Amino acid sequence: MTALTAPVTPLTSLAGVGAKTIEKIEAAGINSVEKLAGMTPEQLMEIPGIGEKMVDKIYQAVNRFYEGGAEAAAATGAARCERGSRDRGSRGSCRRRRSFW
Repeated sequence: MTALTAPVTPLTSLAGVGAKTIEKIEAAGINSVEKLAGMTPEQLMEIPGIGEKMVDKIYQAVNRFYEGGAEAAAATGAARCERGSRDRGSRGSCRRRRSFW
C-alpha cells in the first residue's frame, strides 16, 4: 500500500545531471529521484559508466533538489512524506531525504 502512495519524481527533475547519465541510471532500474536518494555511493558506482566524479555530481544535484526544490515539489504534491514516518523540517521536506548520504 505504501508503494502506491509514495511520491515519484522523474530523474529529469535533477538540475545538473545530463541526459546520458540519466539514461545510465534508468537502465539500472532507478527511475525516480526518491529511489536515487536511497542509494549509497557504492551502489551508484556499480552502474556502468558512473564513476566517483559523477557520483559527486549526482549527490549535489539530489541535495539541491531537496534543499531548494522541495517547496515547489511539495506544492504540486510530488514530495510528500508518508503519514507515520513524517519528520518534517522547517522547509517542509522530509528530514530523511535532506540527509541524503
